[in-house]
Amino acid sequence: MFVLVNNGAQDINARTATGVVIIDPATGDAITGPPGSGGDDTVPVVRSATLTSATGPGTTPAGCTQASFANTGVTAALVAGAQLGPGDSVTFDARGNDTLATIAYDATGTTLLVATVQ
Repeated sequence: MFVLVNNGAQDINARTATGVVIIDPATGDAITGPPGSGGDDTVPVVRSATLTSATGPGTTPAGCTQASFANTGVTAALVAGAQLGPGDSVTFDARGNDTLATIAYDATGTTLLVATVQ
């Protein structure tokens, strides 16, 4: 249960409120943004996942909350400017309401599985 910022005695339903700033009375923290935007952890957010197999250069889309790379080929790939050897994998996670910028990769001469969550 949350209380309106104007200290009114009204209770609101955090699942249906829009366009308001609410305060968690237990912590005093402001929760900004609509429910489900990541500012209210009690409301589930539906995210889209993609899995692609790359054999050349590319970038992940901006705004991902997670990006993972697995080199399934026999030569090194480049991910974010660093070599990723055969059989190696790496995951980048955004925290809280943060998102990732685009991540450049180059899988020329190898195969790179690229998984993203938006």
